[in-house]
Amino acid sequence: MNDITHNQAIKWIHRRQDGLLKEDQQSVLEEHLNSCEACRAYAEEVEAVSAQLQNKFHRRWDQSVGPSQNVTDEVMLKAKKIPVTNRISSGVRVFAGALALVLLAVVINLVVSRLRSPSPTTTDATEAMGISPLPEDRLLAFTSSQNGNSEIYTMHADGSGLTNITNHPAHDFYPFWSPDGKQIVFMSDRNGSSQIFLMEADGSSMIQLTQGEGIYHLDVNEHTPWSPDGRKLLYLYRPPEATRWNLYIMDIAEKTSTALTNEPGEYIFPSWSPDGQHVAFVGNTGRIPQDLFLVDIDGTHLIQLTENLQPGEMFLFDYDWSEDGTSLFFTTSRNEQGRTHISTVYEAQMDGSISVVAEVPDRLIVDWWNGIVVQQQEEPRLSWLRPDGSTSTLDVCQAGSHTLGSAHKRSQNGDMVFGSNCSDNGWMLFWANSDGTATGQLLNSPVAGEEEVLFQLNWSLDDRYLSFVSTNIASVDVTSTLYVLDVTKAREDPSIQPLKMTNSSGPSWQPVVDENLTKEIPTPEPTQDSSSEGLLAFTAAIENGSLDIYTMRPDGSELTNLTNNPAHEMNPYWSPDGERIAFESDLYGFTHIFIMNADGSSVFQVTHGEAQYQFPNSYPWSPDGSRLLYTEWTPEEEIWTLYTISADGQKKTSLSQVPNIYTSSSWSPDGELVAFVSNNPQNPEVLQMMIVDTDGETLSNITSLLGENERLDGFQYDWSPDGRSIFFTAYRHTNEGGDQWIAYEADLDNNQLVEKAASSTPMSSWWEGTAFITGFDLSTLTWMRQDGTYSTLNALEHCDMAANTQVGFLAKRSSIGDLLISVSCPNDDLWLYWAAADGSSIKQLLDSPLSEASFELSGLVWSPDNEFIALNISSPNMTDMYILNVPAALNDPSIQPLRVTLGGGSMFYGAPSWQPAP
Repeated sequence: MNDITHNQAIKWIHRRQDGLLKEDQQSVLEEHLNSCEACRAYAEEVEAVSAQLQNKFHRRWDQSVGPSQNVTDEVMLKAKKIPVTNRISSGVRVFAGALALVLLAVVINLVVSRLRSPSPTTTDATEAMGISPLPEDRLLAFTSSQNGNSEIYTMHADGSGLTNITNHPAHDFYPFWSPDGKQIVFMSDRNGSSQIFLMEADGSSMIQLTQGEGIYHLDVNEHTPWSPDGRKLLYLYRPPEATRWNLYIMDIAEKTSTALTNEPGEYIFPSWSPDGQHVAFVGNTGRIPQDLFLVDIDGTHLIQLTENLQPGEMFLFDYDWSEDGTSLFFTTSRNEQGRTHISTVYEAQMDGSISVVAEVPDRLIVDWWNGIVVQQQEEPRLSWLRPDGSTSTLDVCQAGSHTLGSAHKRSQNGDMVFGSNCSDNGWMLFWANSDGTATGQLLNSPVAGEEEVLFQLNWSLDDRYLSFVSTNIASVDVTSTLYVLDVTKAREDPSIQPLKMTNSSGPSWQPVVDENLTKEIPTPEPTQDSSSEGLLAFTAAIENGSLDIYTMRPDGSELTNLTNNPAHEMNPYWSPDGERIAFESDLYGFTHIFIMNADGSSVFQVTHGEAQYQFPNSYPWSPDGSRLLYTEWTPEEEIWTLYTISADGQKKTSLSQVPNIYTSSSWSPDGELVAFVSNNPQNPEVLQMMIVDTDGETLSNITSLLGENERLDGFQYDWSPDGRSIFFTAYRHTNEGGDQWIAYEADLDNNQLVEKAASSTPMSSWWEGTAFITGFDLSTLTWMRQDGTYSTLNALEHCDMAANTQVGFLAKRSSIGDLLISVSCPNDDLWLYWAAADGSSIKQLLDSPLSEASFELSGLVWSPDNEFIALNISSPNMTDMYILNVPAALNDPSIQPLRVTLGGGSMFYGAPSWQPAP
């Protein structure tokens, strides 16, 4: 591979930034950057991101209030990292009489290399925790790049049962459990840009919820995106080339979206009202500071709740819903004349009116809950002011120290965990009950250093466990660590240590799973998955540059390298029972045929000898799975011979008398005969169709039944269901100019041809009474039925036709006769169509083309359930496999197929193979 594509260069730039690029890849990348000014500029920007983040953090710490949206945008746009807004409050000093509130954007580096090892099932994390595992069934879902790739994991609170539930080469991040604890929504760039996906708790039945270009984003801060009833999701969307977002609600079942904002802006902290009828969010459309908004779920009645604040009064981003969902509480800060600082808690009604709930001079209100004010005093101390006038305090740093930052989170019953970054110690953790009458230190040692930030504090639903994340903002390598703390045990024994998961973030606790809970909404129709449980086997050079056999689900999950060795393994074919895979390998110099189990175990070599043994580019297994078709080439013969061999390698039978070029070989449905197409030995330019019994003794030439002015037209033919006849097309030339294309049925029992249909233009195939006519220039495809009716498709409707250019065409029938039709235009746009077997229904599959530079289409195959297609597209430097859910695409042409990069260069990747239904 002398060069790489621009997309591959971008991926390798990220890998180099993470220190994961190999030496040979580094040289190829440098060569590409030397010739590509745009890619070189991009590389320079990415390499400068870490330094820019550190510098901008220090500048904002010293000078500014509010999150640095510039930092967030740079990382999202240029480095594909996920922004997380964190709030750090500094103490309010009476002698200064001024507010010191720092709002920091913390960025988690989730851009890492592709997965290179299978997912782990256990970890030694429980040893770090220092406590015995508990019988806790609830799971914690989180993002981790512990294996070099950003994946979604689940585990129990004690660290047991660690499972990678995405296990995909793409970057999967930020999971959120559904309210019933049975599904997980998350983000992934597996289709090129950040999109939103949905899966079951174990990672199965994955579907893509968002489609199209641009970035789709779940807010990863304070609140869940799920509506209380689990029917809808909140998400952000930014179109291509745009710098601002809009906020939307998606109806999962209907796959429809409603805009909640009427102009692009910066929107964070969206949350649902408890009754699911309203959404609150923080945002602006260009001004600082940001404001608090309220909107109905249909996008109407957008209200700015902070519109009528006093001059100089600043909304502090904190807000909470009342328990009944009829109002909101939020906190502000202002300075009055004489430098007196005032903190205020407001209650906002649904009509936008606000009233003062609590007001405290010379203090910063950290939290307000059920009439209880938690405030930060001048000293490193918290105080609770209760409605009855009683107070209590908690020292969060030692005397003489001061607070560099803080973070807190209330549980469902109001208990609070408070983290304080003390200048003499680092981050310490404290606990307080709901009204502050009971407080205490949780751990007797720091959980993070002074230069780290604590964020994403989340309680488990039973108020027992706390998860949180720390990031070292002073480090060039911006990575995160996930902690899980048993709060109940830590209150009893502050010497214990929390569970620690490096390179992890985005924790989400599973709600209580109620098996009696019945979902009222149907599961949304998948865009990349269906009821098919089968695997797809294919050839790829994903690892180490060698060809290997992989399997995966139609949605891209469970990607597994079955062979994984330096030799080249290729052309996998599933056995009829779906339990074994036959494939080719050059492990011992020559190409030989091997068989292995579906999981890659029990590899068995079928052929032996100093020759090349290969499948004839067609399904080789006999219907009963006992034999295989293959071709053998020896250096002396310099051409191929067709054989069958028993699956145990013991019985080898020659099906051809002389070496030749054999293509389109296939077994009859009853396994008694084999058909194949070869060249006529006397006239190699003429094709002939042969039928032979499986012992190789009786060989007949079907095309010998054709007239003198007729010849076999192509390699396409079909067996009848009983295996007693074959359908094919022939070309008939007449001197009078009345050339025709004829569909024949070859009656094998009576050794005769029966004419089924005729056309004056090229006919591709005949299926159960319908002739599929392609014509000379492919401009019009025609389905001619026996009753004289017909249907047509203008196959070139989307093509920009230029002079002296050609159009590519490929059609493939499913097992029920449906046609998948691909049309490649001169400008390298590839359009896909579906047609019923008789052409009575014809539809365009996608509303946009698959575009590749100078591509070649190959390996188009249907899944056994006729729901998916897989096809390979090779460009000069890369080969990709596309997988499309046909029923889903018929219902929604805007969806995009799953794209899997197989490898680069001029290697032959062969057709993928679908696992037969059990």
